[in-house]
Amino acid sequence: ALAEEVASLLSLWNRRTAREDPSLFTALHSSPDATARLSAMIAADPSVPGSLQVRLAQFAEETDVIIPEMTRCLRRGDVPALRELVARSQANAETALRNQIAETVHLAHRATELGAAAASAFGAGFGGSVWALVRDEDVANFATRWRDDYLTQFPARRQRAEFFASRPGPAAREL
Repeated sequence: ALAEEVASLLSLWNRRTAREDPSLFTALHSSPDATARLSAMIAADPSVPGSLQVRLAQFAEETDVIIPEMTRCLRRGDVPALRELVARSQANAETALRNQIAETVHLAHRATELGAAAASAFGAGFGGSVWALVRDEDVANFATRWRDDYLTQFPARRQRAEFFASRPGPAAREL
């Protein structure tokens, strides 16, 4: 449904502007006021679901604010600012995307309470995965506490829950 909302936004944009943008990202970057124009198109058409306004706002914030600023934070080593941005992204997943379940919400929130620098759900949602950013020297202790906390809260998930440490890899690239 979330992908269909993006497709609907792009379709509305292309129909109303007589453009053929291949992606919502391209459409929203076609002019400085593109996001505001698409928002006005949604508001002006009673046949367009209001949920598209929420999806547009989330998409624009994630792609134009959160991700670029997270990149800058990583380059600067600004962990407190990174934590705040990741928390905003997670909050948007919970409220705007509505694709989180109690388990992923719990894991993301508890990770930072247990000492992770930042944590967020990712993947398909509705039962996906959660990552937590932890110092190398704290990984083993953190992972044990995080897993124990989760299994105390969600004992029925014991058989399928997997916790593991991994290091970031290189960026995706074409081979």
